[in-house]
Amino acid sequence: MLAAQLTSARRRRQLVTTLQRTINEEHNRSLTRVRMTTINRAAVRNAEGAINGLIARLTAAQPVRAEGMAIAERLITDAARSPLYDSAGPGALRREVLAATEALDSAPGFAPCRLGHQGPLLTRARRTARRR
Repeated sequence: MLAAQLTSARRRRQLVTTLQRTINEEHNRSLTRVRMTTINRAAVRNAEGAINGLIARLTAAQPVRAEGMAIAERLITDAARSPLYDSAGPGALRREVLAATEALDSAPGFAPCRLGHQGPLLTRARRTARRR
């Protein structure tokens, strides 16, 4: 996906809608539609504040960096590796959401997370890119 597509207002709105639905799905289990992939509810509950922070940043008027959008996209689309869907260690989803939020504003090539190192999804993406 091109950087302009990733950072477009339309894509930002779509991502916000998906993140809001994810939180709603955790809170309203009876409203959950049958899906092929189920979210890690405990991870969503633990990361809800960080997810809401990401939503707030995405709805702000300031422009966003493509790298941060790419990290956020992978969180919701990579069911095989995202802590949103798998049973990653405690706090993994929260750390990745914080890394995505910070990368929306950071310099290109670096997506720091709260712990001061590059987030696992970004690191994994770089390893994959090098292999190609």
